Amino acid sequence: MDSDQFRYVREVYRESLGLTGMDVFLDEKPPDHRVIRWHVLRKFFLLFVFVYYPIFISTQIWGIAAGDSNTLKQISFDISLLGHNIQNFIKMGIWITRIQTVRSLCLDFPKFHINNYRPNLASWILEKESKDARNFTGRCYWISYVNLLFWVVLPTSTAGVIYLAYLAGYKEERDTYIPRYSPVRFPVDMTLRSSRLLVAGIEMFQFYFGFLLFQPIDMFFTAIIQMAHAQIRVLNSALFSLDGELQEYWGIQVPEGDPKQPMEVRLIIEDHQKIVKYGQRLREFLNPILGFESFNCITVICNMTIVAASEFSAEGEFLDLALPAFSSILVVFTSLTCFYTFTKMTAVLKDAEESIFHALYASNWYEKDVNYRKSIILMQKLTHTPRRIKMCGIGDMGRSTFIDGSRMVYTYYNFMQRFK
Repeated sequence: MDSDQFRYVREVYRESLGLTGMDVFLDEKPPDHRVIRWHVLRKFFLLFVFVYYPIFISTQIWGIAAGDSNTLKQISFDISLLGHNIQNFIKMGIWITRIQTVRSLCLDFPKFHINNYRPNLASWILEKESKDARNFTGRCYWISYVNLLFWVVLPTSTAGVIYLAYLAGYKEERDTYIPRYSPVRFPVDMTLRSSRLLVAGIEMFQFYFGFLLFQPIDMFFTAIIQMAHAQIRVLNSALFSLDGELQEYWGIQVPEGDPKQPMEVRLIIEDHQKIVKYGQRLREFLNPILGFESFNCITVICNMTIVAASEFSAEGEFLDLALPAFSSILVVFTSLTCFYTFTKMTAVLKDAEESIFHALYASNWYEKDVNYRKSIILMQKLTHTPRRIKMCGIGDMGRSTFIDGSRMVYTYYNFMQRFK
């Protein structure tokens, strides 16, 4: 499998980061044609994560401690946003400080024997999976764009319309043109126009880059998991012969031109050991990230549901209540999608690892010699050694996690409702 055949597949890692420019971290040295971009974006991300974000989180904590409005809606929003910001800070910090490990998680496809032994089949499967990964990340980015629309664009546009109405003489209240993007509490005197302008600018900056800069990390890890699953599918295909079993296994779309005979067991075992070791490194790296991600999703779903319910039950004009209520529901949907995606993807990775033995066993098992079967039994033990990705050591990250998390959401929501 030469460089031209796997270049499109490998680019899925960069493309999963979207248009944010975070792909500069995947380059250890600046490319010759993008030196300025490489330096500028890296410095911006470092300042945003390690300078601006801690200041914003500290300011938010200060505002919560000094605030006097402690309604259930306000407390729920504060918990949701503060937890989300802390989780983003930790996640981005891990990404930047362990960038060498992040780069190593991008599979080097030519190093697998199967990809060189059957390049046509390997490229066909990998390209198909990478296309699916691109389509999935594209749909997820649209969710962020919709969040950006309701949390930033619409409030800004509404404030602009109000200000134009004031200039035209249709509205007497001038200060309503200063938008509030959220009920975040800041330790400033909000009766001053300068304070409201400062808060509006901080909120717009925070939400704009918050929606655009942190989701790409999640999309990158989903692409990592999906391409690992794809490589395991390619490895399983080495156990069949193209003229018979493989055609029946994969269907008529299998490309022709690859060798007819199965690979040597020694090469299969080497590839298998590579993917198992890779899976272990992937789990060790994702363990804290997915733990914080899961807790954050559950917290956001619970608290923003309370915020949305409070908006619907409040008294006031419909348009004044509909936008924040729908924005809160959109955040709940986004967190639910994120939680479901990771629980599903990590379970798929484990199932793919276990599928290696099942494919081996199905490939004319009783027609093989004794040495072959002993080697396969050894591979079975290696296959079942890995475990599902754990969430900070408190449980397995799998399909059951989604069900358990949903129960926690229901329990927490009913508990908080008692404080109305």
